[in-house]
Amino acid sequence: MSECQNVAVRDRLPEYLHDALEDEAEVAMIRAHLDLCAECAEELAVMEAALATAPAVPAIDVARIVAAIPAYRAAEATPAAGSRATAKAERRWFGRFDRAAVRIAAGFLIAAAGLSAVAVSRHHQAAPTSATPAGVALVNVSELSDDNLEQLIKSMDDLDGTPPSEPEVVPAAATEGTI
Repeated sequence: MSECQNVAVRDRLPEYLHDALEDEAEVAMIRAHLDLCAECAEELAVMEAALATAPAVPAIDVARIVAAIPAYRAAEATPAAGSRATAKAERRWFGRFDRAAVRIAAGFLIAAAGLSAVAVSRHHQAAPTSATPAGVALVNVSELSDDNLEQLIKSMDDLDGTPPSEPEVVPAAATEGTI
């Protein structure tokens, strides 16, 4: 099947199918083209068949939905904004909130101070009497001899912390006869 070279008509076929074209001259031009072009007529038939198999979209009745929404009524029981009753009610609510928030914050502060005191006292109990260098010690160096310490320092200096510039090639595993 070859495609029609009239791109302007082919691009307007979906609008023609849905009766969305407003210009009657354009509709007449497309009808005349469909009478002469088997490719475009076939493409329109495919679109019609696809549209026929699509499930029907229910119509939305906006007026019925709007009618079902209850009308807005201003609450008669609530005092007008800016009145004394409103200000008093707001102070009463915020006053309760402020007191509760202060109590919660004070509780957290007391708990944090207690935990800090426990952590500091445990740190002082566990700390050795001699001064330790800053950082993490992975090896107990106090038991090493001077020669062993020199070897350790030399081996640390020989370490290369940068990765190789090219990744190492890993041979593929044999897949025949293995699971």
